[in-house]
Amino acid sequence: TDNTGSTDNTGSTDNTGSTDNTGSANNTGSTASTGSAATTSSGSMSWPVGQCTYWANERYHELTGYWVPWFGNAGDWLNGAQSASWNISTTPHIPSIIVLLPGVEGADSWYGHVAVAEKLLDSTTVEASTMNWYANGGGFNIQSSWNYTVASGLYFVWHP
Repeated sequence: TDNTGSTDNTGSTDNTGSTDNTGSANNTGSTASTGSAATTSSGSMSWPVGQCTYWANERYHELTGYWVPWFGNAGDWLNGAQSASWNISTTPHIPSIIVLLPGVEGADSWYGHVAVAEKLLDSTTVEASTMNWYANGGGFNIQSSWNYTVASGLYFVWHP
């Protein structure tokens, strides 16, 4: 998911993602957005509707009252969290934003992916709400759920 600016989507959507019988997601679909960051009347930055970054910001705010204060593609969110002095861990935390670096657990190989950890299933697996994730009935502008397991390149970030 390319979120370099406003909701003026000038790119195309490639919905080629699929789920194989092993339960892993192949999320190669992406939508490019260009422009500059803006804030809404609510105080949130303006995110392209339908993207994983839009959902993660909205849902995390719904659960915690905190907006994401940085901007960028999903793969940039780890650096954004570090710059904003948010907590970052490889151990699950509920609620938190899951940051999947590009290519991790089926995330887009260029943009990465973000989701919101909502339920701890065991010490290494969380159930998360997500958007623009082409598995389990999801897709562009469709909210769905997915279980993520701790892996190299998967991080949990939350407001301190």
